[in-house]
Amino acid sequence: MDGFRADYLLRNITPYLGKMRRYGTHAPYMRAQYPTKTFTNHYTIVTGLYPESHGIIDNLMYDEVFRATFRISSSEARNARWWGGEPLWNTVEQQGLKAATYFWPGSDVDIQGMLPSYYYQYDGSVPYEDRIDQALQWLELPQSERPSLLITYFDQPDLAGHIEGPDSDAVNKELMRVDKMIGRLMDGLHARNLSDCVNVVVVADHGMTPTSCDRVVYLEDLMDISPIYVPRDGTLMRLTRSFRAPESYVWDPDGVVKNLTCVDDHFMPYTKQAGLPKRLHYANNRRIEDVVCTVEDEWLFARLRSFSNCDGGEHGYDNEFRNMSALFIAYGPAFHQGVEVEPFGNIELYNMFSDLLGVTPAPNNGTRGSLNHLLRQPRPIPPQEDGLDSTMTCSFPDTDSDYNSILAATMPGCSCNVAQWRTYDQNFNLTNSEVSQYQQLHLPTGTPQNMYTSDYCVLTASNYVTSFSQHYAMPTWTAYTLDQTTQGLSSEIADCLRTDVRLPAGQAASCSEYENTTLSMGFLYPPSLSADLTGQMEALVMSNVVPQHRGFKEGIWNFTMSLVASWAQMYQGVHVVTGPIFDYNFDGLRDNVTAQYMRFVEDTTTGMPIRIPLPTHFFVTVTRCDGGSLVSTDRCPRWQVVSFILPHADSIPTCMTPREYLSMNVARVKDVELLTGLTFYRDLPVTDAIRLKTHLPEAQDLWAWA
Repeated sequence: MDGFRADYLLRNITPYLGKMRRYGTHAPYMRAQYPTKTFTNHYTIVTGLYPESHGIIDNLMYDEVFRATFRISSSEARNARWWGGEPLWNTVEQQGLKAATYFWPGSDVDIQGMLPSYYYQYDGSVPYEDRIDQALQWLELPQSERPSLLITYFDQPDLAGHIEGPDSDAVNKELMRVDKMIGRLMDGLHARNLSDCVNVVVVADHGMTPTSCDRVVYLEDLMDISPIYVPRDGTLMRLTRSFRAPESYVWDPDGVVKNLTCVDDHFMPYTKQAGLPKRLHYANNRRIEDVVCTVEDEWLFARLRSFSNCDGGEHGYDNEFRNMSALFIAYGPAFHQGVEVEPFGNIELYNMFSDLLGVTPAPNNGTRGSLNHLLRQPRPIPPQEDGLDSTMTCSFPDTDSDYNSILAATMPGCSCNVAQWRTYDQNFNLTNSEVSQYQQLHLPTGTPQNMYTSDYCVLTASNYVTSFSQHYAMPTWTAYTLDQTTQGLSSEIADCLRTDVRLPAGQAASCSEYENTTLSMGFLYPPSLSADLTGQMEALVMSNVVPQHRGFKEGIWNFTMSLVASWAQMYQGVHVVTGPIFDYNFDGLRDNVTAQYMRFVEDTTTGMPIRIPLPTHFFVTVTRCDGGSLVSTDRCPRWQVVSFILPHADSIPTCMTPREYLSMNVARVKDVELLTGLTFYRDLPVTDAIRLKTHLPEAQDLWAWA
């Protein structure tokens, strides 16, 4: 049902859907993918792929390789070259079953050289009743001809929402109309004695928000638009160099973003390579222009002041906005009865549909088993791959001679004004029993597993545990548990940093390597989280250091760490994992440090890069025990998580508060895993781990702000 916003169901004018909701399985809402457009999300539902992955990045788009424009009403929309991935009907047909579709976007296109066994070219004039009746007739076919998958599409209430707005009588009228079609379907199943044989899933592609010509930002008021190409006006604006621009015009995406940032409070510009929140998954496709502008809910962005299509309703906004939430209800023998589940993203549907049909899904962006809790008899979840064991040896020196040799080789450039600083190194000389005790404290949900290299070692201290990578010459993750007695950030000891004697000489970056750079030495475990000297000295070592822009460290990083400390006080403690991310090709996956596009910290005296790679982002995951229980696996009945992927920029936009910036950059733990090559929650039951990994908190429901 196109444009059926989730809360339309609460208007109590859709009795058949209401009955399905009461007696079936439903979610308060289903999260659409960005941009919350029709073709993008319909195709995501049947492929399990983000729009950037399947290629339908908007209802209107230009492909510079094809030198062609895709419009949903044009012949190009039926050209298979635009459609990536494997739609569900192809998955079904390839594995010996039959599929039938009635007007689903893409189903009349020979994607992969295939079409469903039964399909129709789109014709919006066909009555809804005919579509339902055809579906019922397909179910009456002999078993050898009967489709196992039937899909149909209604263009309402979307059309009424666009014209009259989501709060209009016209929308209510269409809600009642499509509800009657559900009644027609269910009555037809009952008449054929199929009610207990057929699973019915009702979904929407996106929601709808009210718009007005009084709430429009005009690009021509903000910049010279003559050399700029803008595919469309509305809720999503993408900018690039126009092919009509004079040869002398130099296209500078970073400069455009800089000039547009904070000139108006109702939109925010980003380059797709940097800054655009990772949770949007809207960068890795050539059809996405260089600059992407997100727009405030209920506002529109237009190229020219002559734009007039602004009163009524729209969609396409940030998928975190509640007005963009979509309907999900399921009823049938495979689903639980009378159950409400947590909201989830529509990329998870394809795997569930495949499991219901008994077919093997094609590779996709969803997570197998993430919707198993909706099903009475779910299929087994594929086992997780094991991480790679460490091949590095990192231990406290056996003798004073070894200790002094390591210091002699690695301390140049480091200094510490704390008397007898060497004595604090003894805090790293732990017994096996102490290592086990501290790891149990700081890794309550399991040690993050490294899936791409064995070139690391796990270093344990009383206040934190870290995984140090020779590959990156820095820690790749640091984990720690803060209890409710945490007091917040204290003053950090200045002018005191030393090598970590547990690391072989030359593994970690040296203090001197940072001397001629513009970067600060940041800490994954902030020394300022410790109020006493011993705790701070434990953190003031190079194995805890990552390169950070000064503004990033002193700004959003310290703000986030202060917030984490306050959460520890509120929630009886929290478990934290932080680390660097490298994604210079902006594909949402971990970069290889040897890739040509990787950037490294630069020596300002020579202008040459040094061996330390420069992170594009930093992640922070914070897990707590629901209901106020202590952070411990044996005492925690249910975990909750919030995570962030923070762009590694020297500052945040001046028109955004740190809270707004954090809320914009919430992320799933699954996204952190993809961007780091790590896996989390290995000691939790697999269903709990999947729930945490695929959870994306809503900005408005973020944990309490201190």
